[in-house]
This record gives sequence, C-alpha cells and structure tokens, in this order.
Amino acid sequence: MDLKKIELQVLNEPILKLISEEVQKEGLNLYLVGGALRDYFLDLRPRDFDFLFEGSREGLETFLRTLSRKLRASYFLLGKKDHMLYRMVIDQKVLDFTLLWEGSIEENLKRRDFTVNAIAYSLSQRRFYLHPDSLRDLEEKKLRLASPEAFLFDPLRILRAFRYMATLGFTVPFELKQKILKNAHMLSNVAPERILTELEEIFLSESPYEAIVEMADSKVMEALFPELSFLRGLEQGPFHTKDAFWHSVLVTVEVLKIAKDPTPLEPLYNKEDKLALAYSALFHDLGKRETLSTDSEGVHHFYGHEVASKEKALKIIERYPFSRGLSQKIVCLVENHMYVLNLSQSNPTDRAIRRFISRIGEELELALILAWAEWREKGKDEDAYRQFLSRVIALKRELKAFQPLIKGRDLLDLGFPPGPIIGQILQKVHELHLDGVLKTKEEAMEFVKQNFLTKGETWEKK
Repeated sequence: MDLKKIELQVLNEPILKLISEEVQKEGLNLYLVGGALRDYFLDLRPRDFDFLFEGSREGLETFLRTLSRKLRASYFLLGKKDHMLYRMVIDQKVLDFTLLWEGSIEENLKRRDFTVNAIAYSLSQRRFYLHPDSLRDLEEKKLRLASPEAFLFDPLRILRAFRYMATLGFTVPFELKQKILKNAHMLSNVAPERILTELEEIFLSESPYEAIVEMADSKVMEALFPELSFLRGLEQGPFHTKDAFWHSVLVTVEVLKIAKDPTPLEPLYNKEDKLALAYSALFHDLGKRETLSTDSEGVHHFYGHEVASKEKALKIIERYPFSRGLSQKIVCLVENHMYVLNLSQSNPTDRAIRRFISRIGEELELALILAWAEWREKGKDEDAYRQFLSRVIALKRELKAFQPLIKGRDLLDLGFPPGPIIGQILQKVHELHLDGVLKTKEEAMEFVKQNFLTKGETWEKK
C-alpha cells in the first residue's frame, strides 16, 4: 500500500489539515489512530476520527479550547475517570480525543483490537506508526488480534469482529475463530447496551448473512442469549432438516434477505421493523425444548411453544435495553408466528384471513415476512406462499373501505365508562362487521345492548 497516498488523503481533509497545522505550531504531539486510517486504506470516507494526545489532561483541555475556537465547535466530556474522552462534533463528523496511555505510541497500538486498526499517524511529525501485520491484513482484508490480550482488554471486540465482517467485508481466519470460540463466554461481562449497538450494526448492514452464521458457529449467539443453547441438537418434525438452533439462525438470515425486498409487500424503511424481524426470528422457537412431546410414531411435537417462546423473549427483553416499541413488536411476532404459519398452510377462507388481519394489526407485514422466512428455510413452495400473500394484500385493501359501524362515543352514550371495555367491544363489533353478521349501526347497537348490557344498564359483559 502507498503510505504517501494515504497521507495525502489525511491532509486533504480540511479539519485534519487544520489540526495538523495547529499541533505543529504549538509543538504538541497528536496521533490520528484506528478506524479513520483503516477506512482511508480501504478507500472509504471516514466520519469518525479518534485521536491520542501525548501529554497531560490539562494540556489536552488547553489544546481543545484553542481548537474549538478555530473550528467554531464546542466539545464535551464522556467516559469514566480511568478513560476520559472528549468529543467534538462538526459538519456531521465526530472527533474523539483521549490521552495516550502510559508508554510509547507503539505500546499503545498493541492495546488496540485488531491489526487493521493498530495504525497511527502523527499529525505533528507527519509519519505513520503501524503494527507489523497491519498493511498485509488490510490488503488481504483479514482480521487478526493486535495482541493475545486483545479480548481481555475489551470482550466486546469479539462481537466487533463480526461487525467488521458484515459492514466492511473482512474475513475471520480459523485461528481467530478458535480464539472467539474459547472466549465467547466473556461477552456476559459486557454492558447490554454496548452489545445491542453492535448487533444493530450487524443486522442493519448490507450483507449480515455470513456474520450471523459465523456468530452461531462460534457460540457467540448463545453467549449473548443463553436460551438458544437449549435448542442445539433438538430434532424437529418431518418438515425440518435442521435442529431447532440452526433453524432459528437460518430463519434470521432469510428474514433479513426478504426485508431487503419484500415485494409484493411494502418496502421496509423503518430500522426498528428490520431489527424486530431479526430478533423475533432468533427468538421464535425458544420454548420448544420444554414443550417437546413425542407421539406413538416417534414424531416430535411442540404444542404451545409460541407461548413459551414469548415468555423467554420477555426474559431477554428484561436483560437488554430494547426500546418499548421494539420490545412490543418482538413479543407480538414471536407470540403469533404459529398462527400466521398455520393459516398460510391451510387454504384459509376470506373470513379467516380478515380475522387474521384484524388480530395482528399494525405488525401484519412483519408477521407475514417472518412466516415467509420460515417457508424459505424449510425449502417449501414459495409460489404457494406468494399466493397467500396476494390474498392477504387484496383483503387488506378491501378492509380499508370498511367504515366502523359504531364509535367509542356511542358506547359512552350507552353508559360505558372510559377504559379497556370500549376497545374490546369495538373490536368484537368490527369482527362481526367483517364477517357480514352486522351490517348497520342499528344492528351493532342492538348487539352491544344484548351482549354487554344487563337489564340494570350496567356495563358488565353477560
């Protein structure tokens, strides 16, 4: 690799050029390190820049005050006492400044995660410092640890290896994979929010598929979600070729492939929807071990496993800081996945499909994509599923024309108090409207009076 070319890219970045001129003028030593340099080597445009300052905290703060005036940007302090970090954001670029750890820049590079990130450029001396294997590994796009202790410094680096595989196209050689397998258990010591950040980057990347499979093969998935370990080796019914663990992993792969182009369904623009699909695919069969039964012919069944899976998913949600919206979507998809799957395989009536649409509500398209991924993983006829999709889409379009026969105000006028009972009654009336049982407002009001009001005009259901 041509280091001169990389240096020109660095100094052609206006912010970096200004910083370089400032540290030279002040006689300071500041290093650009890690990911930004890696991205320049890969012909990418970095947006995050990490710097190491050689000197005291007071010296760094003095420099940052000067720099903030020059750049007309403020900075703020992050991190803990043992690892102070100063951040400056300008023109959608993030600049992070920390102190050089004790020792030389070469010693500091040994504490980085991978050789491809063990690179530094002195903005005052204008020279590179590299791990001996950095250039070779960048050329070959291979990940190797910068030191044998790299995972001890920060176990999250295990997960970061798969992020680099998914987002940057790096490979994980056999030697590194063995080290990951040996140390995957250390991920239990990492803060849950940091884990979710890495997983989000992986699941939302352009090509997460190989990384997901490698994470499963290296037992990283089980380190993050121990509930998955009970699915390894669990044989399923005659329509499955994989055990329950690998079925869950491969459904996750398929669901993310479909999410990129779910035609004839609407495109997915919301990243929360894509994450909900990934997590629900991973969790949808968690309850199979405890619901296992075997019939007289030796065939395995898992009656009610979707309920047990939902309970396990809720336990995971307690441990990880998923947003409320994402949590609700995951639970809905896990709890209803068998309902959708069974319906798609049963040549359902229009009435059954209407009830399905009404029951699933806003998560309809996500539920359809999850079931679609299950069809794919099992190698079933996709044309049959697409026909089912077409029916659902057509009936959903028809349902939009249905105006509600009654509204909440009508129920309040009958004496019902505000609360859940209002929604329950409206839902029941809506279902009967869809089925053609109730056709007018008068019929709907009479139904409510007959079924939800007693002679004493109380609102208790009979």
